[in-house]
This record gives sequence, C-alpha cells and structure tokens, in this order.
Amino acid sequence: MSSESKKKINILYVIGSSSYGGAETSLLNSIKYINKEKFNIFLLCPPDGPMVNKFSQYAKVYLNHHINEKKRVDNFIYLYNFLKEKNISIIHTNHFNPDYFGLLSAFIAKVPVRLSTVHGINFYYVKAFGFKRIHYFLLSFLYTWFYLFSTRLICTSESVKKHLVTKRGLKLSSDKLTVVHNSFDFDYVTSIKENQRTDLKQAAVIANFDMIKGHYEFIKKLPLFFKKKPDWKIIFCGEGKEKMNCWKMVNELKLNNSVEFCCMYDDVLGLIGQSSFTLLPSYIESLSMAILESMALKKPVIAYDTGGNSEIINSSNGILVPKYNTIQFIKEMIDLSRQPEKITSLGNRAFHTVKRNFNLKIKINELEEIYDQQLNYFT
Repeated sequence: MSSESKKKINILYVIGSSSYGGAETSLLNSIKYINKEKFNIFLLCPPDGPMVNKFSQYAKVYLNHHINEKKRVDNFIYLYNFLKEKNISIIHTNHFNPDYFGLLSAFIAKVPVRLSTVHGINFYYVKAFGFKRIHYFLLSFLYTWFYLFSTRLICTSESVKKHLVTKRGLKLSSDKLTVVHNSFDFDYVTSIKENQRTDLKQAAVIANFDMIKGHYEFIKKLPLFFKKKPDWKIIFCGEGKEKMNCWKMVNELKLNNSVEFCCMYDDVLGLIGQSSFTLLPSYIESLSMAILESMALKKPVIAYDTGGNSEIINSSNGILVPKYNTIQFIKEMIDLSRQPEKITSLGNRAFHTVKRNFNLKIKINELEEIYDQQLNYFT
C-alpha cells in the first residue's frame, strides 16, 4: 500500500434492518470494537428501529427509509453517490437487499474492497412447495449473482459456507469465502451472574417471527409439554409478520396463562437470566446469536440439528434434536425440566464453550485481519 494508507480508512457498513436481531447485534459488536484510530466508520441503515441509537454510539450513522426495498432502483444511485462523496475504501454489507444494492454500486464506483457477511440461507426454506419454491430458487440465484461483485464473502458458520459452495444453481468458489463465527461480547456483561437457581420454571424462545423459525409447528405441540409441566411458562421474544398467527394459535389452544409474548428489543439477557434454559425450534440457522447469548449466561439450549447449530452445541453443553422432529423436541424439554442438576451442568459447559471459542475479541481480530489483507491486495 502507498504512504496514503497511513491515513484513516473510510469503511461503510450497510444493513437492511435497525430492529433487534442476530445480524444487527453482530454488526453492533463489530463497530463497537473495530480500531477507531485506523478506520472512519460510516453506517447506513433504516431509521425505524431501536438499534439506531446503539449504532450511533460507535459510527457516523446515515438513515435511508428504502435501503431494504429491493424494487427501489434509486438505491443504486444513492449508494454510488455516497461511496464517491465519502471516499469509501471498504464497503461491508449485511442482509440480502443491501448486498445487491451495495456490492454492485461499489463495483461501479470502483471501491477497492467489497465485503458481505452472509448471515443465513433463508431462500431455501425447506417447507416451500410449487411456485413458492421456484420463487425462492430464483431469488437465491439472483442474490448469488450479485455476490460475484464482492472481493470476499464472510460466512457466519461453516454450514453457510458449505451451502454457498454446493447449492443448486450458481455456485461460489470456496477460495472467496471466509468463516468468521458470530460471537459474544463478554465486556457487555461486566460480570456473568452465577445464577445456579433450578426453580425458575421458565423457558425462553428468542427469535423473530419468520416462517423459518418454526414457531407455528412448535406452538401446536406445546400442549404436550404443559400436560406434564403445567406450572411452567414459555416466553416468546421477538417481532415479525408471523407473530399474530402465533398469538392466535396460543389463544385457540387456551395457553394464554402459560405462554407470554414480549418484544425483541426488551432486555433479552435479562429474560435469559430468568429462564432455566432456552429453545430454538428454527428449521434453518446459520449461527444464532440467541444461542451464544444463552450459553454465555450459563443457560443450555435445546435446538434442532440444523445449519450451524452443531458447530456450537453438543451433547455436553446442550441438546440437539433431529430436524423437524417436534415431538422429540417437546420430550427433551420435559426431560430437561425434570433435571435441575443437568441444567446446571450443561450450562457451565456451555459458558466455557462460548468463552473459549466464540469470544468477540477473537472475531474482531479476524475481521481486521481480513480488512488488512483485502486492502493490501486490492490497493
């Protein structure tokens, strides 16, 4: 690199949501600890979410109402002008719509380093059939095509990387992919509470209400759990278009006294701390922040053996259930609720797994190394 590289490097992060979620939390963690003496950090996001104020603490935030609307062709023009005006050297996109707006605009604007973090594989929802499945396939092909304009893709799990290399349609070269796992900010929780209580009688489901998260099928089987454990509560934490349907099903099943709903931007870590264990009935996952948060707070997780879940959960620190086996999922809930000593044992091992392998400071080092390598190669 030239002597000009000693100046601060302008980096733009683009994300399609400012609501609370795994991708948003992961991005917040990155901009919080990225080297401010080396990088000027700009961030572009929608204005209508609780994460905006948090982003603003660590980056120069610019708001765009339409950045996540895939039909807004003027986003290309907006981003092109922004990249030129701010003299951006690195663009790092998150979420599918900002990926294709950002990567193509950056390619045309000759931004040297063009990165995208691929947080999931939502376009391959397993229960879609007919025209909907064709629709998802075409979307997957389209977005993969825009990934070709990146200089490197960052995958949040080995599972995501494998999918991009082996999926039907347009495949990506493994040489262009790097895995940087999601991670937990242990500095955010200055002292992990030694909460070894075993009488909490509450479990939490922390996930936005999207069809891939499996809420609907899970709720249908919850009466089996409450038949055996009538004094327990299940708390659903999240937002999304499927929330109303799930709420209606809870009413139909007369589970109102046993099931509660709260917003995703409420005190998530506090909710985890008040629960004996957490649940993730998702059909598809990359590497869930909710899993990391739970395990870091010494709470074991019951989840389906899908996507990147097995990259963090094993039989010594949690419970993996065969995919789509909701009955088995409920049985594991009943079994674990009856064994407080097992909850404690799994929780302690879960904490050490996250502390050792999914610590945020490790991730930040990996991320800055990628930025340096890309800048050295393309500038």
